[in-house]
Amino acid sequence: SLEEYDDVMKFAFQSMTMSNSNNEDDNHKHIGMVYGIEILPWVDNPAFQVASRVHRENIVLPLPRSMIPKAFPKSLPSGSPTAAPTTASSGISTTNLGCRDTSKQIDKYGYCCEAGALYDPSTGTYNSTDASTRVCRPLQAIDKTILKDNMSNNGEFIVRMDAALRNRLNQLFALEQCISAVNSYSERYDPFILKSKGNVRYDALIESNFTLAELRLALDPFGDYSLVQHLTKELDEYVDMYYSPCIASLFGTNVGSTSDVEPKYFMASAWHSHEECTKLTCLADNMRWDRANGGCIPSLITGSTAPGYNQGDSMCSYDNSNNEEAQVCKYNTTVLSEYHDSVTECWDSSLPPRSVDYIMEYFCTPEITGDKVDSIREQEIKDHASSCTPPDSATV
Repeated sequence: SLEEYDDVMKFAFQSMTMSNSNNEDDNHKHIGMVYGIEILPWVDNPAFQVASRVHRENIVLPLPRSMIPKAFPKSLPSGSPTAAPTTASSGISTTNLGCRDTSKQIDKYGYCCEAGALYDPSTGTYNSTDASTRVCRPLQAIDKTILKDNMSNNGEFIVRMDAALRNRLNQLFALEQCISAVNSYSERYDPFILKSKGNVRYDALIESNFTLAELRLALDPFGDYSLVQHLTKELDEYVDMYYSPCIASLFGTNVGSTSDVEPKYFMASAWHSHEECTKLTCLADNMRWDRANGGCIPSLITGSTAPGYNQGDSMCSYDNSNNEEAQVCKYNTTVLSEYHDSVTECWDSSLPPRSVDYIMEYFCTPEITGDKVDSIREQEIKDHASSCTPPDSATV
């Protein structure tokens, strides 16, 4: 912690500059200069390891197939390979194969293991009745070092996921606040040029003549906070389809007969071995869940170039409260698609090619200058605004 780090720095300073007692002959006076500090990962802290009982846990998992020895041909024709033939999903013939350890059995794929490690996938049990139809699935206790590394990697990955989710929430709150700030100005200020924030880099395309009216079009094109509602649905689907499944997979809440968290499961496997967590595009900024293919694609907040909803919705978040026999998406694809098309068409015709998030970074909360655009430019902006019409759907 920062407090512990501060204590270490104080000790180092005192060791270099003063004695621990008034005795001039004290051997502890002026210990010396601290020239280096080693900072270890949090999981290497002995106090944490004792509290987490990482060295006491004994986790047994199936051995990876790459670590199981393969059988080899007993007799090879001239020019034949020395390894066992490549296995297929339907199995191979084991007639001419043998194991180096003759006490071991050969499974349907040509791997060697003890008879007790033969696994029957159809029943989910270990059964050595017929090795030719079984699969080698020996169990092995995970090394304590691997448990510690898994805990460290998974913990840091969860922090990264939480940061990505927090960024999306903060962005949503910032959008709502900025729209409220824009609406606090009367329409007579619409042609006035906005002042950019002092901490952003110069952008000639929007810096010199971006008006309050254009900011209205970017943040709330239909004047009904509908963009906030749409992004809220994107966030909800993101949590349903990526964040929650990944957390459940890491803690094992989707395994077994109960949804209780299992700490051992958290240490058993690294995050990149869980398919639910490997969609790394979902950790990037301004991304939404891809309802057609899974993973994440650019959100509507990226502007007029954001991909639409016309690719399908087979990977959408389903409505659990719906009592119909057929599965129904929580958010209607037609409604989302119509809103997306209406908004992007509005932005494409009225705004510079910049993302909404980028414009928010420049001008929220808005501060107007004393300068106005000329009458021609003002009329152009009004014409664009009047051409922006909401979708026919009653709700977003």
